[in-house]
Amino acid sequence: MAKTLYPVTRRELIRRSSLAAAGLAAPLLTRAQPASAQGGVELVFWDSLFIEDEAIPIDQWFITQAIERFESEYPDIRINRVAQSSDIATYDQILQAANLASNGPDVLTHFAGG
Repeated sequence: MAKTLYPVTRRELIRRSSLAAAGLAAPLLTRAQPASAQGGVELVFWDSLFIEDEAIPIDQWFITQAIERFESEYPDIRINRVAQSSDIATYDQILQAANLASNGPDVLTHFAGG
């Protein structure tokens, strides 16, 4: 059996691990203050899923109501909803081109499969 340079008992290892974990967790346990943008932020949201019936007024659509509620909760953040093609192949091409050009949206919807 090899002799270790710095022998540590199981109890000491647990104690040191607990202290290290507490030190790492301390910043996470402090109450974080929400960041406030100076002058507000606009997020570009590409939407290919929430294309609703045109017979329903747009202000009654689920997604527009959700965006309105979000913006009322976070007045410094404005959501710019950009309706995209609901055709998956077309939307994938648009996303790929935007990714290559580094000018895609901040947030997007995408069909994950059936």
